[in-house]
Amino acid sequence: MQRIHLSFGSLKTHFETVQVYEKIPENYKIPKKGGFAVGGLSVSHYLWSNLFGCLRSRNPFLNARSVARFRQRAKTPQAARNQAFKSMKTLHFDFEYIEAPWESLPSDDRELVAQARQACGTAYAPYSGFRVGAAARLASGQILTASNQESEVFPSGICAERALLYYLQAHHANDPLLAFAVASDPSPRICTPCGACRQVLLDCEKRQAKPFRILLYGDGRVACIASAAHLLPLSFTFDPVK
Repeated sequence: MQRIHLSFGSLKTHFETVQVYEKIPENYKIPKKGGFAVGGLSVSHYLWSNLFGCLRSRNPFLNARSVARFRQRAKTPQAARNQAFKSMKTLHFDFEYIEAPWESLPSDDRELVAQARQACGTAYAPYSGFRVGAAARLASGQILTASNQESEVFPSGICAERALLYYLQAHHANDPLLAFAVASDPSPRICTPCGACRQVLLDCEKRQAKPFRILLYGDGRVACIASAAHLLPLSFTFDPVK
């Protein structure tokens, strides 16, 4: 068994990247494919699109409006940029989790993980071949399971975690969730939830106003995480305008 400590620090990149798009030539033409070079630095369109925040569905290339906006921003006086950079602060997210062999877990956790592994057999994953099972232990003592279900229209499929969480919310909303396990087949490494599933796990935790443990299985080992909040720092929170 080992206790793992993770620390995440924000990166002060905003004003550093100004120096990059200052180098965009005035005669820059919107490329049709591949990467392009700026100041001798070859950069892929994907990287530029993420860096400049203009990644669009099915069209990750820079557009003329984006280039014009970045050129205008680059005209900010150097002194003002330096002052703004100094006013930035670095934030850290720290949490610990335990990683241990499956056999060393308490009997109730071993049982929950075993149920998640068994649920992989009910998955429908003819396209990815990656079967995922999830199991949840409720305060009443019930253990419920679900698995991922794929569709030939790929975005229409659903992960095992969300399939189970939505079922719990619809049918067991008043039975708090105590522990949640995830496993996969094949299982070369610990199976971690995708970003959407992490958000829904956190949503459920917020609704019941009490954290629940998350057990992630893979390759004979289990990562034991104390709260869904640890999986998603800076999560989305909906605050409707009244």
